[in-house]
Amino acid sequence: MTKIIKIELFAILLIAIGIVWEFIMPSQSKFPVSRIVTVPVAQATLTPNPKVNAQFMLDPTKVITPTTVPTQTASQISPDGTKELYLTTTSNPDGTKDYVLTSENADGSNKQTVYTASESASVISIPFDTWSPDDKYVFVIRTFDNQTNALAMREDGQPITTNQHYINITKLFSAQNTNFTYDQTTGWASDNLLIINTKAAAGTQGTSYWFDVTNESFTPLATKF
Repeated sequence: MTKIIKIELFAILLIAIGIVWEFIMPSQSKFPVSRIVTVPVAQATLTPNPKVNAQFMLDPTKVITPTTVPTQTASQISPDGTKELYLTTTSNPDGTKDYVLTSENADGSNKQTVYTASESASVISIPFDTWSPDDKYVFVIRTFDNQTNALAMREDGQPITTNQHYINITKLFSAQNTNFTYDQTTGWASDNLLIINTKAAAGTQGTSYWFDVTNESFTPLATKF
């Protein structure tokens, strides 16, 4: 009897310990509980930048491409190889072209601006024989509506005469009392003489001339070039 009572008391004690363990220490569960933590996220506010192009702000998918201006450069070296002439042509968006003629020594030093022009329809070019034999003068060709004008000038950019920067040989010859019309300038005969070819009224080759850039005079030649 006594043993049975002891066994019952021991059983009651175990049950009491289990109840205390269940209610007093719930954090000691065998299986950990997962917890989800929610973190508030701040919303970003976009502030327009007044420096940004308005058209781009209206259409963020539009890609703005910088405008490039096409530029071409041609050059001719002097007969003795000591100087070089450069013609830079810039084509503008409005259809006009800017021409800048410069000369410099072969080593790139002593750069001089010889001639500048902005043309809407004319084309300016430098011929292969643009240099005078003494490297003092050059001439360029300006073409407009299938008509050519030869312009003679100093290579250092200084005025070629007391009152003009260049000489329009074509215009000057047209003012002469001859039976011929200007055709072309073929090149230099000497340091200051250019060879001019003309046309007769019938369209055949006319008399050839020397043009002296120092005194703006024409001399008819017996030989046609």
